Amino acid sequence: MKIRSTLTLVVLSLAAALTACDEETVSGPGFICDITNPVQDLFLTASGAAVLVHSPAQAGDTIQLTAVATNRFGAARNDVRFKFTSSDETVATVDTLGVVHAVAPGTVTVKAAACGESKSVNLTVIASVATVTITPASDTVIAGDTAIFVARAFGPDGSQVGNLEFTFSTTGTAANVIQTSDSTARVATTSNGTVGVVARAEGATGTATLLVLPRIFLASSATANTIDAGDGYACGIITLGQGFCWGVNNHTQLAATTDSTCFPGTDVGVTVGDSLVSSTVPCSLIPRRISQTLAFASISAGDSTGCAISIAGRAYCWGLSAHGETGTGTTGDRSTPTLLSGSLAFTSISAGGNHACGIAGGIGYCWGDDSFGQLGDARLVNSTTPIPVVRDGGPSPFASISAGFQHTCALTADGTAFCWGRNNFGQLGNGTTGSADVPVPVATGSKFTWISAGGDHSCGVTITGAALCWGSNFDGQLGNGSSGDISTIPVAVAGGLTFTRISASTGTRTSGPGGRWKLNGVGHTCALTAAGLAYCWGDDADLQLGRGPYTGGDGIATTPIQVQQGERPAGVTFTSVSAGGRHSCGVGSDGNAYCWGSNVFGALGNTLQAAFRGFPQRVATPK
Repeated sequence: MKIRSTLTLVVLSLAAALTACDEETVSGPGFICDITNPVQDLFLTASGAAVLVHSPAQAGDTIQLTAVATNRFGAARNDVRFKFTSSDETVATVDTLGVVHAVAPGTVTVKAAACGESKSVNLTVIASVATVTITPASDTVIAGDTAIFVARAFGPDGSQVGNLEFTFSTTGTAANVIQTSDSTARVATTSNGTVGVVARAEGATGTATLLVLPRIFLASSATANTIDAGDGYACGIITLGQGFCWGVNNHTQLAATTDSTCFPGTDVGVTVGDSLVSSTVPCSLIPRRISQTLAFASISAGDSTGCAISIAGRAYCWGLSAHGETGTGTTGDRSTPTLLSGSLAFTSISAGGNHACGIAGGIGYCWGDDSFGQLGDARLVNSTTPIPVVRDGGPSPFASISAGFQHTCALTADGTAFCWGRNNFGQLGNGTTGSADVPVPVATGSKFTWISAGGDHSCGVTITGAALCWGSNFDGQLGNGSSGDISTIPVAVAGGLTFTRISASTGTRTSGPGGRWKLNGVGHTCALTAAGLAYCWGDDADLQLGRGPYTGGDGIATTPIQVQQGERPAGVTFTSVSAGGRHSCGVGSDGNAYCWGSNVFGALGNTLQAAFRGFPQRVATPK
């Protein structure tokens, strides 16, 4: 019995010793927690004060702890095993080797214990991505267009974090997000409004703003045309200065790839001998964008040459340049908008028959064909670059300018009208039919706010709103109640209407077998009242007056006829109007463009061709 009791006492003593020290060690001679060589102190350090964590956490989101136990002499003990614990395992865990594994951002206390001693360190777990940015931070597009956004992530130290996959989304106005790579996305807009663009990565979020503007044609101002009807085509400017053209493209006057081939049998202003060319003609039945990069403030469609001024004030031309009418220093046609030679900044521009003109620095400049003195520089020499108009021995200051078929008209700052160039029908308005190679004053005491040089007639709006016209009146384009004659001085347009702007068509007539025949259409005129009502008069053979279907008679109107409502919604008026060769166009107060007249070459922009429309037709939405 005594031996058994003694054995029991030894076992109990051993069991007590086994629980006297952490990590299943015992105290006493020869054990880790030795009472003769105890653990006197513990030291705990971390390889850094913070640990970065991804979302979700990754295997490499760690930091190493180093724990050291010393004996009573301060010497390190290498035989001591430590127990590590975390105060919050939702922030970080720690393994038996002292490796801290980050879980989520936050703060945590990690403790190391051995032989009854313990030490702790405080650690901060920081998200590996501190901020997300989106470029551009803000952008503006037109409804239906897309915008590209790039997301970037940055760490707490401001350095960019790579190899991340972002998730994109939008808020606000409806839009579709098409992710094109890990860090880029294309946002396709569907309607105007404000779109919030959101990019997320590693728990961080960045935002950008996309303003979506309505896709509408801009209203013309007192100094800028935002729609212009040329000879068988038209051009206009929509939101953000995007330029579009539609109609015939036989001389690249659309500055865009065509989408159709229009019917043979007639051509636009092209003659061989006494006959019109009979061939297929490239054309576009809907508006085509003329530049993907340029934003325009004003645009002009001439005979076969187009010109525009960018919002930066630089002038560009395209299309036919047989006489240098693109102003680019050569006579080669230009299929895209090309910057004019020189460094002039233009405020006004006008493309005519085979020449063009503009205002730069308050001075009139012209370029192209000078056969009849239409460049106004007293030389009768063609120019492929802009040259100053000369008056009183020096460059002539003007406030506005208009290039007609073979003549030009302009206004000074005080509203005095001058014209120069061909004058075979009295289109210079100086009381003669002799051409002039420098500006001559129009024979009237009236001051003008608006002037327009057409094919073989000219018109202006006086400071009182009255319309005056001069030149050819073979088709009633002077609007004074008569036809079949000419007037070498301004005559009042009948009806007593007051207008804010006026447009003389590029149509003209010339002598030929059997009398007069069409070269570039014939003459008509359109004007706009302050109330937004459009009136047209003159030739209506192609229904370009907008008064409805042909009803018989000689197809002319010698006094102003109000343009009918057509496809315009009720209450929609006009903000601008332009008379082209055989058609007319205007911008409605609803932001849509409307055209009427000949559509043989798609000049109405309504997806059709080889038809005539006597009512305004809505131009297809530019895309």
